[in-house]
Amino acid sequence: MKILHLLSTAILARSAPTVPAFGMTADTRDSVSTATALLDKRQGACGTWTTSTGVVGDGNPWQAHLHIQVSLTPASVSITVGSATSGSVSSWISGGFAVEMSIETGKTRACDGGPGKTVFTWKAVRRTAYKVQDYRFNQRNAGEPARNVHEKISPNRNGVGGDFYCGRGDACRNRGDQYV
Repeated sequence: MKILHLLSTAILARSAPTVPAFGMTADTRDSVSTATALLDKRQGACGTWTTSTGVVGDGNPWQAHLHIQVSLTPASVSITVGSATSGSVSSWISGGFAVEMSIETGKTRACDGGPGKTVFTWKAVRRTAYKVQDYRFNQRNAGEPARNVHEKISPNRNGVGGDFYCGRGDACRNRGDQYV
């Protein structure tokens, strides 16, 4: 009986039409194989690479002021102070520090100088500098340096550490002039 069952199964299997896996025909399988080969050639065997900016080590942070003249007269204006990078990175990051991409200096502090005196207002903006680098990732690689290490410097969040001060006389420059 067992032999008869094996023979009937073999005969049925040989005479049954072949059903392609997942409804694929031989032509479809060839097309998928070709598409996969082209995709691997274009993206590499590990898939697409993405770039992300990260802090190098602890960032080696340090503080620095940027001095900006915000007025030519006792009336001041608000000026936007943004972040800067010593080289090219893919995106701005805070690096875990209490910094912002940009801040407004705000308008405040009246400076007195007496009649006929040149008086103006400066703002010392406190900034944090830190080391950053771009890293490349894909499905197999956990991250490798993509570019050189750069220094990013960003204004402290909410202007912490900065203040207005008055200038008088020949030290007057143009509104928006700055120095470090």
